[in-house]
Amino acid sequence: MNNLRLTPQAKIGLPQMDLEGVRGMELWTHVLEEMVLRHGPYPNGFTRDILHSEPFPDFVGDLGKKSSQVLSSRGLKEGQVFIKFGEAKHMTSLYE
Repeated sequence: MNNLRLTPQAKIGLPQMDLEGVRGMELWTHVLEEMVLRHGPYPNGFTRDILHSEPFPDFVGDLGKKSSQVLSSRGLKEGQVFIKFGEAKHMTSLYE
């Protein structure tokens, strides 16, 4: 799940290959190598339980589409803003 991103087009994507994205891919490679050491060649070890133990986020639901459209329409530049989502009561106190 750490490698999933929601693109401005409300699509599921991978992180950009900047320093942070490259580090994430490096860590994922270590995970894959460890799976080979513990369970043998791919896809050994990738059981249905492992693949479905984390609920897959609904990036493409109505809320995901709406939020993506709003953010895209504002012309925000990646890396120039920080956006925090949460319950209104917590976000109001954070904003104030």
